[in-house]
Amino acid sequence: MTCGKDSLNLYNMIFWRKKTKQEQNIENRQKRLMQDFYTSNFSWNKLLRFSLFFGITLLVAFWGQEPIRHQIFINHPSKIRLVATVDFEYESELKTNILKEQRKQMVAPIYRVDMGAFRKFSNIIEYLKEKLETCVAIKDKGNLDATLNGLIEEFDTKYNFNLEKTDLQTLLGIPTTLQRTRLLDESLFVLQEVVQRGIFDDTDFEQSSEKPYFNIDQDESFNRLQSRGNAMRTLRMNLSVMNIEYDVANALIHIFKYGIIPNLVYDKKRTQDRVNQYVEKTPNVITKVLRGTVIVDNGQMVTPEVYETYLAYQKTLENEDVYREAHFLLMGKKIFLFTLLFAILTLILKMVPTKLNKSLHLRVVTCCLLILNVALIRLVNIFCFHANFGHQFVLASFSAFLVPTFLSSMLVTALTDALAGFLCTFFIVGVKTFIIFGTLDTFLLDLLTGILIVFLCRNVRYKKDLIRAGIYSHLLLALLVFITGKFVQNLQFTICVQQVLAIAISGIFSIFLVINIISVMEKLFHYTTDITFLELTDYNHPLLRKLQLLAPGTYHHSLMVAALAEKVASEVGANPLLCRCCSLYHDIGKMIKPEYFTENQKENENPHQYQTPSMSAIILKSHVKEGVELAKAYKLPCRVIDVINQHHGTSLMKYFYKKAMLLKAEDEEIDERIFRYDGPKPQFKESAIISIADAIEAASRSLEKVTPQAVSELIDAIIKDKIDSEQFNECNITLQDLDVIRKSFQISLLSMLHARVSYEDAKIEASTTTPSH
Repeated sequence: MTCGKDSLNLYNMIFWRKKTKQEQNIENRQKRLMQDFYTSNFSWNKLLRFSLFFGITLLVAFWGQEPIRHQIFINHPSKIRLVATVDFEYESELKTNILKEQRKQMVAPIYRVDMGAFRKFSNIIEYLKEKLETCVAIKDKGNLDATLNGLIEEFDTKYNFNLEKTDLQTLLGIPTTLQRTRLLDESLFVLQEVVQRGIFDDTDFEQSSEKPYFNIDQDESFNRLQSRGNAMRTLRMNLSVMNIEYDVANALIHIFKYGIIPNLVYDKKRTQDRVNQYVEKTPNVITKVLRGTVIVDNGQMVTPEVYETYLAYQKTLENEDVYREAHFLLMGKKIFLFTLLFAILTLILKMVPTKLNKSLHLRVVTCCLLILNVALIRLVNIFCFHANFGHQFVLASFSAFLVPTFLSSMLVTALTDALAGFLCTFFIVGVKTFIIFGTLDTFLLDLLTGILIVFLCRNVRYKKDLIRAGIYSHLLLALLVFITGKFVQNLQFTICVQQVLAIAISGIFSIFLVINIISVMEKLFHYTTDITFLELTDYNHPLLRKLQLLAPGTYHHSLMVAALAEKVASEVGANPLLCRCCSLYHDIGKMIKPEYFTENQKENENPHQYQTPSMSAIILKSHVKEGVELAKAYKLPCRVIDVINQHHGTSLMKYFYKKAMLLKAEDEEIDERIFRYDGPKPQFKESAIISIADAIEAASRSLEKVTPQAVSELIDAIIKDKIDSEQFNECNITLQDLDVIRKSFQISLLSMLHARVSYEDAKIEASTTTPSH
């Protein structure tokens, strides 16, 4: 009777019969009780998490946001017309700097007179005296001419003096040496008086109508110095008025003109000190702007002077109560719109099924990604629009495209599904618009690009797929922004190129962050992506290659379990890639003692026959613990380790338990716990699927004859045994899932274990019948 009742229960569990009305009412009542429980739970736990995420995101997005600033940038056309609403005045730094530059030009440079050239010339005159005295001693006219010619050539070569023979003969004609020496010394003194005043070269000033002023260090007053030509005239005049003959005066002028050399040396340090002293006394220029004055017009190129006036106007308004009220009102509007956006997306998330609804872990990861994305947008915005820096920053005119907008879109889509990625994209694009005072065209361009990213990232399996998605989407955004800026907004070509450059920088930065954040988040939140699972399914993984060498039977068994579990997972809404990956590694502990497991034993070699049943049970159980140790050593994900721990649950090793019962002594008690796996039981649906697939694949090897009925009975018996031993009590698998699993395993096993057709050799006799025509 009991067996019949159990069979009926198994039938009801597996074949999902239609419930009676009474049973349906009981089930509905239980659902309402559960809904009341979850509603009560929502009031405290979920509401707290919701409020925490809302509050943090709100603070990151809007806390300390700068006052209202218009989109005005230096050397870019203005998009608004701004008229002063109040009278104001300000100290113009630009005009003050211009005035300082003008005053710098008014300070005469300081020079000092260098008498070194005069002293050299004096030495030359002394040498000339000696030569003249030598010539006086020569009585022969021919020798005298030769000596004079040699002296002229020597001075031309050595000193670049073009002496005339007649001038030298005139000086030799002076009666006495004393008169000649005194005359030369007096001429040298006249030259010294001329040179001491300072001489500048007038050829450096290109005959300018405004003669340069110099400030001599010996005389602190401004003086009009003598040019080289004026000095020559002064020398000629002073030598001419000397009480000497005309020929002698003319000869002296011809000789001493070579002493007229520019001798002013620029004193840079003293000049700069004088300029600084004079500039420091420059008063600040005060600019007054009356109410109604147009500060900047629409389409006008914003010059530094216009931008300075705009900043002064902004600063003036910040001190006005009306401006502060307007700022707080705008922030209130932003917060209100942000709240509406948050509420809309939350309701959509509640109505439409996504992976976020099923996993608290994923919700936490997604919230962290969104907060990180908003924080990055805010940081870039602050960097580009800071009051003392933004107007000079070359990227300020296109900072809307510089921020990494699609970071969370790529990550959330890769971690969860396309719908969750779209909701995150819509949320981030909306928040970005609030933060940077974005326009409708910017919002639509970002939203379109985000949707493309979600579309490309919905089924990523490799990191290169993320890189490809990021490149394609940012190329599309760059193209759309260029077309919109050039042909719709009529922006300059250079501005459009700058915006495209900003998109390229943002794209590279976003892709770099995505690739690195995935690895960090997997370690930080103990969450493994499908990308990692797919990488682990590579048969060249060191652990799988080691398993293939040491335990080939277990390796083949793992491949079969992976094929069964992957197919079933796709049919019951589980993760097929997770099932495939975990199935490949679930028995890696068997490579420690492979000979103790049936699939690795050769014919007539069974080491268990030399062990007691309890020892055999301990050895078999150890493969779970050893598998966990190997997985940790090779740094496998937590989900793989969980499956290794859970794939046997707390099931009983019936063969060795029955053997122990047969061999026990009459008074001996057998502890059943020795023959049970340590568990835990399967905690999630994929673990339960692998547990069933593992048991079915192992049991199917003992089938003597593979028929649909035999396979069906085997599967039913295994599922019933696991239900009776309560192996699925701690996971979210349903009876309907078990029914799908049963049917799927039956089809797969029949395909895998079907007998091959045996073709016997047959003699083919040639037909003697001639085909008719």
